[in-house]
Amino acid sequence: MSENTEKAAEQTAKPAPKKGMTRGRIVAAVVVAVVIVAGCGMFAWHNSPSFCGTVCHTPMSKYVADFEAGPVDGNSTAMLAAYHGADADMNCLSCHEAKIDEQVTEGMSWISGSYNFDSNTQMLESRSGELPTAEFCLKSGCHDGINTVDDLTAATADREFNPHDWSQHGVVACGNCHKAHETSEFYCTQCHLDATYSSVPNGWNVVIDGTTYKVNDGQLVEQ
Repeated sequence: MSENTEKAAEQTAKPAPKKGMTRGRIVAAVVVAVVIVAGCGMFAWHNSPSFCGTVCHTPMSKYVADFEAGPVDGNSTAMLAAYHGADADMNCLSCHEAKIDEQVTEGMSWISGSYNFDSNTQMLESRSGELPTAEFCLKSGCHDGINTVDDLTAATADREFNPHDWSQHGVVACGNCHKAHETSEFYCTQCHLDATYSSVPNGWNVVIDGTTYKVNDGQLVEQ
């Protein structure tokens, strides 16, 4: 038998590739594709308010309802969640930044039930000390042309009483007035009674001598 004939015989004798291996690769590729698509879908859902209300139903339902409520008492600025919820480009994570360590802690708290929840208000223990601060609210990309305290003061300088003129008080936390998931309160009226009627937006609260009132069409309604 010639050398060429022997090589031809060896090539003929080699086993054909197993179809099972090819089928396995196809299945693996399909699984990877499904995982990627599901992951993308999960990421998109995770960014939406419905995720918060569905996964963490008990503590988060009130917050999702606030976000989706629309204008409060005819004025969407009376609650920050409603104000931002009216913007189609905003979602919960636009303000509540998704940090892995915080999410793990929050997830474990939800699973174990170790969180402070007020059944009367349907809200968690207040975190207003974290949000909103001037530094957070004035960061670039949130309010066009208003990136500093001076910018903010100038933006409302034409009002009879300028609520953002903090020249005598230092920087005041935005959360003193602007409430995320509660009715906003015009903090200045606790000292400046002249601001009560001239500057308080409709639907906002004011506190005078320890009593809380809501502004309704220019009238004070005791709460």
